[in-house]
Amino acid sequence: MAGSRYTVQVVTVAQDGITEGSAATLVVFTKPAAVTGLRVNSTTSTTALLSWTLPSGNTSNYSIVIGGNLNPMTVNTSYVNVTGLVPLSQYTISVTAVTEDGTKGDATSISLSTTGVSLRYRLSILSLDGLDAQKKNLILQKINTVLQGEFDKNSFSASWTEE
Repeated sequence: MAGSRYTVQVVTVAQDGITEGSAATLVVFTKPAAVTGLRVNSTTSTTALLSWTLPSGNTSNYSIVIGGNLNPMTVNTSYVNVTGLVPLSQYTISVTAVTEDGTKGDATSISLSTTGVSLRYRLSILSLDGLDAQKKNLILQKINTVLQGEFDKNSFSASWTEE
């Protein structure tokens, strides 16, 4: 079975076939199976929540490698919340099952992209003398139309400011 622990004892036997030396004991593990069903549950601008199906056999924990980072994260659950990511970036994240002695299985990888940073803009237009409310509204409507062509309609507001 994948990830199984085996205890092996080696005993030397003399030529007479009776005399035995001290036993040497060695504990070894078979390679654990790879995780399956790796998926991205959610992402933000700086985080990603991943989960996977437990592999068959025995595992002690999971090694999470983000990009080519040489310092993997270790978790003992079938999910991980990766933090410290950069907005609007792409990552390849690998998950590897590990036995209690550190024997690693094959890595399973997935690619993801972080979202952007949510920005909100506010445009305040200083009022000019001589403009009536109707002209101000027409100008404001034109500005809103132009901005809606460039930005998400929920990311800005435009208004008049009286001095």
